[in-house]
Amino acid sequence: MGTAFMPAMSLATHGIQPQDAGVASAMVNTSQQVGGAIGTALLNTVAASATTSYLAAHTAGAGGPKLLQAQGLVHGYTHAIWWAVGIEAIAALIALTFINAGRPGSTRVASSDGDGAGSAATQDEAAVPVVMH
Repeated sequence: MGTAFMPAMSLATHGIQPQDAGVASAMVNTSQQVGGAIGTALLNTVAASATTSYLAAHTAGAGGPKLLQAQGLVHGYTHAIWWAVGIEAIAALIALTFINAGRPGSTRVASSDGDGAGSAATQDEAAVPVVMH
């Protein structure tokens, strides 16, 4: 988790002005929490649906109800894991295709007040590396 969250936070706050870093950080944290909750709910639904369909299709099978229940759970979890693998593969493809942030500190971003030049206070501030946000 640590190898994923630190680069994600660094990338999400790349190019953000120091005065806007708190808001950007809050949005990243909120997105991570909401995404985790939605992902868990989605994969739980996939596992439950696959388990239910397996049990409905194999009720006449031999081996007893406990064995059938165990096989159904394994089938449901396996189905959900493969859905998670597919989602992760698509996310990795999207990330490799669309993220082109470059090296931290190599580009300057215009100020958030929209004039392009920045205020005097902003110009006098030392540039803060992305990893320090």
